[in-house]
Amino acid sequence: MYREFKIITLITVISFFLLVGFAQAGQWVDVNGQKTKNGLISGRKGGETNIVVSDSGKIFAAYQDKKDQVFVKEFIDNNWSFLPSGSFADYVARNGDKASLAVDGENVYIAYKDLDAKKRARVKKWDGVMWSDLSDAGHLDGYVSDLGGFEPVLCLDKTGDNLYAAFRDEVSGERIKVMKWSESFGWNNVSDPNNSDGLISDSFASEVDVKASKSNQEIFFAYEDLANRNRIRVKKWDGSNWSDLSDGSHPEGYASDIAGFSPSIDTDGSGNLYLAYTGKNNKNTYIHKWDGNHWEDVGGGIAVRGRTIESTIIIDERGYLYLAYSQKDKNKWHVRAKVWDGLAWLDAKDGKSKNISKGKGKGDPSLAAFENKIYMSFTDARNRNRARIKMLNFE
Repeated sequence: MYREFKIITLITVISFFLLVGFAQAGQWVDVNGQKTKNGLISGRKGGETNIVVSDSGKIFAAYQDKKDQVFVKEFIDNNWSFLPSGSFADYVARNGDKASLAVDGENVYIAYKDLDAKKRARVKKWDGVMWSDLSDAGHLDGYVSDLGGFEPVLCLDKTGDNLYAAFRDEVSGERIKVMKWSESFGWNNVSDPNNSDGLISDSFASEVDVKASKSNQEIFFAYEDLANRNRIRVKKWDGSNWSDLSDGSHPEGYASDIAGFSPSIDTDGSGNLYLAYTGKNNKNTYIHKWDGNHWEDVGGGIAVRGRTIESTIIIDERGYLYLAYSQKDKNKWHVRAKVWDGLAWLDAKDGKSKNISKGKGKGDPSLAAFENKIYMSFTDARNRNRARIKMLNFE
């Protein structure tokens, strides 16, 4: 018995020092260009940021300024450069909102709500030289919605052959709509007999997120089901049919038992799906995992307690789960981050501080992963609400 106690104690001590070493291994650093400092990529306000990294490690970030002009920048040759729209304009959209990016090799895709065109959802592509609309005969100028298309998001499948766009469709009664683009067939609704016209919510819904499987061609979608007590619902498209991610305790794919908002999802290399969202009433950040058959809580189910908003997750190649969020502390909002290594949640601090942003703003962080590096974009209140990029490296 004494020997067993010593072995257990030794394992506990080793695990503790491994966790301490892991927690101290990473350091947030600004991603600076030759003419920038403090990771600031916008000359003035840069809100609603979004960041992606290509398979070769190229970094792309989008943001909108105070005039709602949408810009995209690439980090290349140790410098931040615009992907301009041409005609002497650096912006991609003259009047847009909430841009979402996806990248495949040299091709960068952007979706946004076009405020100049009845708030319709629009999608464009950068081919390494210029922007062009993703258009076909039924969707001129890259418009995928006939009326308002709110908070559009993009995702490429594992092969990069198909681009998925999801948004809340005004013309369809505020339901979540999913469409797919391929070079051969243009735009098509992602439909099956039970989900016609690509409409995957039964009634009005909001805030959809989409991620591709890292092991097959499946695509996952999570959204806030406003018609069913604001619970978070998760669905899967397997290339032919839609299905709910359901088990005995979570029928019809309702992963949350409570009202939630701002769902964020990502997948690991083993086929697991992770879901984060904020509880509407208590403002906790919840994390759940789908293992292919069942939903289970991650670390007890609550990653952050109280006063959180806009939580987002990403998973690196090792399977470490990173969480970024804004939290209100002493009447001030700060961007913060945590990492789950499979055993415990650890604060991913900036130096000695839990605060990644130093000002008083919410920041609305966005995350991207490349190998074992994590990139974060956010709006930095201390620096006149400009867009800022930081990197965390746990190698």
